Amino acid sequence: MNQLHTALLSTLLSRKVTGIVQDVRGLAQLIEEEPDLSEHERAALLRATRRMLAEADAVLGWISQVPMSGVRN
Repeated sequence: MNQLHTALLSTLLSRKVTGIVQDVRGLAQLIEEEPDLSEHERAALLRATRRMLAEADAVLGWISQVPMSGVRN
């Protein structure tokens, strides 16, 4: 795969992961506002959303390491 393809795929993946992060943050907000959840349920769901955000952050970190020095504008 050439560097242009790598750059395009990296950009697309980054945008997709960023969208997922926004969705997970919205989900966390809904969890915090949900009155029918017990504190135990709320804590478990918020831990899961934090894990998802950590994984997404790791993916974004990996994407940022993709070498693009040979890509021209």
